[in-house]
Amino acid sequence: MAVELAHHPKPPQSAHADAQARASTGDYFRTMGIRLLRGRFFASTDTPSGPPMAIVNGAFVRRFLPNEDPIGQQLRLNDTGERQWSTIIGVVDDSPQKTLGQPPLPEIHYNLAQLLPQDELYSILGNFYMNVAIRSPLPEGTVARDLRRAVHQLQPDASLNGVQNMQQVLEDSLGNQVLAARLLGLFALCGLVIAVAGIYGLLAYSVGQRTRELGIRLALGAQREAILWLVLRHALVLLGIGVSLGAVLLAGSGKIVASWLGYRFSAYDVLASLGVTLLLALCGLAASYLPASRAAHIEPVVALRTE
Repeated sequence: MAVELAHHPKPPQSAHADAQARASTGDYFRTMGIRLLRGRFFASTDTPSGPPMAIVNGAFVRRFLPNEDPIGQQLRLNDTGERQWSTIIGVVDDSPQKTLGQPPLPEIHYNLAQLLPQDELYSILGNFYMNVAIRSPLPEGTVARDLRRAVHQLQPDASLNGVQNMQQVLEDSLGNQVLAARLLGLFALCGLVIAVAGIYGLLAYSVGQRTRELGIRLALGAQREAILWLVLRHALVLLGIGVSLGAVLLAGSGKIVASWLGYRFSAYDVLASLGVTLLLALCGLAASYLPASRAAHIEPVVALRTE
């Protein structure tokens, strides 16, 4: 709805000065864990016969009242009449309403208990579609059954749809991001397998090409530990270069991946980055150790006879 504030110039239509309008009760914010930043919540003393009250969110204050005290400001509720204005009594923290990736939008919460049939917003906010939030330690099935029974007792012809716990709501909202993260994880796993196979194949081929050389070294008295380190040292140099380049690319691409995945994904998770780097290094070391160990156990006589 378009926002009109008392004692403020009416913004032009081109300014898109609008906000999400909702009708809520005071317990809604407590149930959903939405923090109160200033003022107060709706109370039982806010009756339909009293002056209409409203609560706005932080995004509303930043958009329309950046340098003013929002408490006590008045919003237009009706075009005419004694109930033309609703007074702001509180400011709550921003909270995503549709999807987690959605930026915070300006919101106005009118007091549901104060809406009257003659109010212009009554047919939209108070009599069309409503969400009920319940916080309970009981199992989900029990809560849903009791809720349906209570609604039926209050209004037998009312329709109750979409009963979900908040975990399901969050998972549905993050469906695209979860799918993208799983695909990235699958591609990363495939890349890791290919990289390990490549390292193993490269070193195995290198050891095969140097079989006679390694046999001569062993025949001349070289220790098997020295042969192991000779082969492994070459692999460690390659691993060091690869891991270093990978860490640089990880730091550079983290912000891009986080913006693609969406809501509150950290672009620079130090623990995750160190864990992935260590995992890659260990896998590469394991793939390098197998050919190096085989080279260290070559029999000199057999190696010298190899064509």
